[in-house]
Amino acid sequence: MGAATSCSGKSKARTCANGSAGHMKSNSHRSNKISACENGSAGQHISDSHELPKDSSSISSRHSVSDVPLRPSKSAGNTPHILRRSAGGDSKSLLRRSCGSQNLLTVDKVFSEDEYAHAALVRQMSEPIPASRSVPSSPRIARPPAKESHHVNRLQTENGLSLNEYHLLEEIGKGSYGVVRICHSESDHHNYAMKIMSKKRIIRKAGLMKPADRGKKDALEGLKREIAILKKVDHPNVVKLHEVLDDPSDDNLYLVFELIEKGPVMEVPTDNPLSESDARKYFRDIHSGIEYLHFHRIVHRDIKPSNLLLCDDGHIKIADFGVADIFEGEDALLSKTAGSPAFMAPEALQVVSAATRDKYSGKATDVWAMGITLYCFVFGKIPFNHNNRISLYELIKTSELEFPEDCQISPGLEDLLNRMLIKDPSNRITIPDMKVHKWLTKGGSEPLPSTYDNCTVLEPTEEEINNSIRSVPKIKTLILVKHMLKRGHFGNREKLNRMRYSTSSMQ
Repeated sequence: MGAATSCSGKSKARTCANGSAGHMKSNSHRSNKISACENGSAGQHISDSHELPKDSSSISSRHSVSDVPLRPSKSAGNTPHILRRSAGGDSKSLLRRSCGSQNLLTVDKVFSEDEYAHAALVRQMSEPIPASRSVPSSPRIARPPAKESHHVNRLQTENGLSLNEYHLLEEIGKGSYGVVRICHSESDHHNYAMKIMSKKRIIRKAGLMKPADRGKKDALEGLKREIAILKKVDHPNVVKLHEVLDDPSDDNLYLVFELIEKGPVMEVPTDNPLSESDARKYFRDIHSGIEYLHFHRIVHRDIKPSNLLLCDDGHIKIADFGVADIFEGEDALLSKTAGSPAFMAPEALQVVSAATRDKYSGKATDVWAMGITLYCFVFGKIPFNHNNRISLYELIKTSELEFPEDCQISPGLEDLLNRMLIKDPSNRITIPDMKVHKWLTKGGSEPLPSTYDNCTVLEPTEEEINNSIRSVPKIKTLILVKHMLKRGHFGNREKLNRMRYSTSSMQ
């Protein structure tokens, strides 16, 4: 069927072989040229989250603001409500470490005087609306929230397996934690993509089966974070979670997503890159989606073509929030690496121990990955390539950006790529500056929607993330339920007590 979806696990993309793109020209000094495609064997872009072995290399930019967007007014619907922060009270920490935070989705309501994260956005919201404003990219009518079902009724028939209202069809993807299958809803008669994951497999992969590790952290923390994010986001350029099936007596967790049948926008490498016109159209969608996420203090951390799904209407949806992170304050301060190696930013590849490593900006790393993605759009390959990961990291940190001589691009696009792929994150272009770039807006003739039009307010609570999935049941409970289902003993208390006793003796 050729269907693909956001939840198909970590997509793999082959790196380009030596010599496939013709001659390269350097942006600056030709004498410093380092080939971005050497040692031609193909490797894999795999998504991972790990501490790097020792290997080489801050961001500070703050302004003051006292107007910050808080919880939306009930009377205002989805329109962000701007409140003036009280001048009194102790200031909170501006930037807290994003990785390992216990309250992953809790956002402080009071910020220090140095906070500037929403300053530009607030100023933009307060400005009068120009008559030439473009059509908003995000409808202001909120979509229904994702449904939650805590009981899964499995029905096996000659036509296949059904889970509640969903009849499972063919498999369209496979990951390390489970599979993705197309399913048909008997309720609304639409097709969806169902991601089926084993909670116990996730726990085993996290290494928490070792006695020394038990109780140190929640092995399902990353999954909880992903689900909590997906439940709350509501934007036309971000994939939507339709329902969560989470039965405490079932090891599997079922996530039902909207089905994007065209799949990833492109494969990399490819001999058929996008035209500059199509690249601009798709990149505007990506920008709107990332602006929305950053506005709500979410960094994606794994932007790449295989995580950008093409809808039937020709627009892009951002998918796969497996390594996404929530931050507090003006930016995410990250210390661990995550995402696909070829799309990682230079500042994330530091040769320092985890204890002494400098924190780096999550927003700036998303911008870098967007730059690598845009390069892939127009050239069909990644700019920095090596089949050895350590050598690849060294190229990312030290090699100059080069463009193939046999593929001409406009000066505006070349300027945007150069500014997105600056090694120093403090000099890299930002999302607000990118929004008014001449290439993205066609010289200002096609402005992007304002932040006011593009973003709505959402605030996931600590309770929502804690309740996003249920815990894995004890083995004794599973055995008891199996006996009850097999023998039909649900109403006889005496027989039920006998079964409980026999089950306890088995442990």
